[in-house]
Amino acid sequence: MTTITDETGGIVEEFSFDAWGKRRAKSRAELEAILGRSWPQLTSFQKNNQTIPALTLASTITNQGFTGHEQLDAVGLIHMNGRVYDAEIGRFISADPFIDDRTNLQALNRYSYVQNNPLSYTDPSGYFLKPLLSKAAKLVKKAFKAIGNAVQSVIQGVGRMLGKVPWLQAAVGAVMAVYFPWALPMYFEGMMYLNASITLANGGSVGDALKGGGSGGE
Repeated sequence: MTTITDETGGIVEEFSFDAWGKRRAKSRAELEAILGRSWPQLTSFQKNNQTIPALTLASTITNQGFTGHEQLDAVGLIHMNGRVYDAEIGRFISADPFIDDRTNLQALNRYSYVQNNPLSYTDPSGYFLKPLLSKAAKLVKKAFKAIGNAVQSVIQGVGRMLGKVPWLQAAVGAVMAVYFPWALPMYFEGMMYLNASITLANGGSVGDALKGGGSGGE
């Protein structure tokens, strides 16, 4: 969780965490204000928020924070339900009784957080990791499905139109053979797509369309 809003959508509080869950200032201005120094005066450790206690950056409204878990900011730890996690060292303070994947050397370290890959996974229970982009992947899949349906609809429309003039394929082929012989390979390739579209237009399946497309190039 990085933002809290009110009923009107206005931002009440904002937070920032690094990939391992360590609290950090959400902006350069906030960092400078907390440390009382300008950016050029800060050391590399200070610029990376290595010197700010988690409690200084803690919320005044909620104790939920990194990946929605309970922040124990007073002691610099995160309660992940099954186990307690230390974001400072990127390790749990107790061993995991379960091993996700015995063939993965990263999983054999029972104190490691999400197999040392926090950019790809989260750990909702403290025991088992979860793909970080699973929801995003589902949304992308739905988007591609919608695009595919739209493309198929267009192809079917083209197929219906050209299916009404069966002599058009032969006429176009004859003209190209006389005036554009160099383009014949591309023409035959186009016929494959055309026959596939006509098959789809007539209610054929995708498999039937592929067969029709193959015959169109013969």
